[in-house]
Amino acid sequence: MKGDFTRFTFNSQKRFNRLYKQQGRVELDADFNEYVDLAADLNRTEAVDVIGQAGAPKGDGFKIDLINNNTDLLIHKGHIYVDGILCVLEADVQYRTQPGDLPQPALPAPVLNRKDLVYLHVMERHITWVEDPSLLEPALQGADTCTRVKTIAQIRVQPGVAANSACGAVPNWPPAPGGGRLTTGAKAAGPAPNPCVLPESGGFRGIENRLYRVEVHTGGSLANAKFKWSRDNGAVLAPVEFIGETHRVKAKTLGRDQVLGLKKGDWVELASDTTDLTPSSGTLAQIIDITPDLIVQLSKDISAHNGQGHPKLRRWNQPSDEVSMQNGATLDLEDGITVRFSGSNFQPGDAWMFTARTGQDVEQLVNAPPSAIVHHYAPLAFITWVPDPNVPNTLKGNIETCVPRFPPLTNITADDVKFNGAVCNFGPNVTTVQQAIDALCEKEEECCTIVVRPSSNLADVFASIPAGGAHLCFRPNPNGISLPSGSRSPTKAPSSSRESETRARSSPTTTSSA
Repeated sequence: MKGDFTRFTFNSQKRFNRLYKQQGRVELDADFNEYVDLAADLNRTEAVDVIGQAGAPKGDGFKIDLINNNTDLLIHKGHIYVDGILCVLEADVQYRTQPGDLPQPALPAPVLNRKDLVYLHVMERHITWVEDPSLLEPALQGADTCTRVKTIAQIRVQPGVAANSACGAVPNWPPAPGGGRLTTGAKAAGPAPNPCVLPESGGFRGIENRLYRVEVHTGGSLANAKFKWSRDNGAVLAPVEFIGETHRVKAKTLGRDQVLGLKKGDWVELASDTTDLTPSSGTLAQIIDITPDLIVQLSKDISAHNGQGHPKLRRWNQPSDEVSMQNGATLDLEDGITVRFSGSNFQPGDAWMFTARTGQDVEQLVNAPPSAIVHHYAPLAFITWVPDPNVPNTLKGNIETCVPRFPPLTNITADDVKFNGAVCNFGPNVTTVQQAIDALCEKEEECCTIVVRPSSNLADVFASIPAGGAHLCFRPNPNGISLPSGSRSPTKAPSSSRESETRARSSPTTTSSA
């Protein structure tokens, strides 16, 4: 989250579950934010434990149907949980006109015998007043207060997945997260150049407390990826408007003040909804000039972003264009701070945050994974394209639904409880308790099974046979255990471990005398 924050203190490994405010203490944004993160983590962990990685309430929520002669998908309204995150669709929508801030994804044309995966992509977006001006409070003369986090969910199609793909196992899917890692440090004190000059001090030499942000700008391998950095967590930004020029935009404001605002010479990124929500970055450029009417002239062509939603200029503090990772070498950031990258598969937008406090060392990260952006995925359905038997030379899509459904706790039925039909040889189609009960009802009418064990009293066994008859199953006696005194087995127990079944379809009297 690029915002004006003190630091981020939530750590799930500490197992905190509450936060208490003390009287007469300084109130920090970090404490409030940690409380929010604690609650969110507990809620999502509970949802995953109860629902699983993905699941939807019983019904048609997020069900996928083919419409318009296989040229579009219909997505049914409802709720679904993905990694504990609630996603809501208020009304039925079509694939090509999904609501939200993300660009509309393309729908691949059908291909004979191809198998396509329809899935839900979920992530979270940090929303400031620049993206949503309604967050400004008019009673405070338009001041911004708290920011928000928004759930972004979009249905997408991955064409041509492996033919053996199943709902719980799709080869090479979902996309691998960024594998980049970051280690932070501080330079040691250097030797004095001569006795008359004080040596350079070690550790963080800045005179302000800071929350640094290091973010991947150009992805790729360790040798090719590049980054940018901010000493203000990327929080200094200004909304702008396109004015139809290649190197100039009009700013609505330059920022809060001279320190937390834009000025000539700064390096800024022209970003937008598109760059925020797709694996890409904006255009980094230097501010060449700012006119009195807030026309900002940039050193690079930004016309590629013309027309994108919520454009803005975000300040970064590197004194040049994006910086090379130099294949994992230790790099000097500023004021004694060092960073070193490792790993592979760096993704644009992957970011790390760490604090630097005056008189103290830099917060140490050791081969830390990026804390942004976290992507979540859930398979919704497979579409297999086959010839349409009713229309020559056309294809139809066979849909296999993948969304697990769960009932309300107050309305669980036998059909909602899983059953392993292989144990009783019911076959692969018996998967719920209700189906198992139905299968039992389909067996011979008014017939039951009685299992006779070596310790059973045979007289009681025969006396219990109902009028409709029964199946008598005699358990083998592999350990040579003697039958009860006075009892005599009607049949000899087989030597194998399988049961020997005798059908008794006569009356209890006849069976008992047998």
